[in-house]
Amino acid sequence: MRKKIVVKKLAEQDVLNASSWYESIAPTLGKDFFNEFYQTLIKLEIAPERYPFYYKNLRRVMLCRFSYKIFYRIENNNIIVFRVLHSKRDHRCFLT
Repeated sequence: MRKKIVVKKLAEQDVLNASSWYESIAPTLGKDFFNEFYQTLIKLEIAPERYPFYYKNLRRVMLCRFSYKIFYRIENNNIIVFRVLHSKRDHRCFLT
């Protein structure tokens, strides 16, 4: 049974910020980022336990083309996405 994905407001803002930044670099790059984010959510929906624990009780999955990580937790029948952060950032500051 697939789990429902819930994206928190901070994670939504992370995605919008990254998408806008990529769009400022090259036309359609922001859309490409959003599409990869969406495709990664589909992978999560299918097999959320596949990805490792990263920090405390949060798991993480990396986007393939872009250097971003999705931080999430499995709760009952939900996958809660807390943040979507660039891989070069110190994540502990943002995940507490």
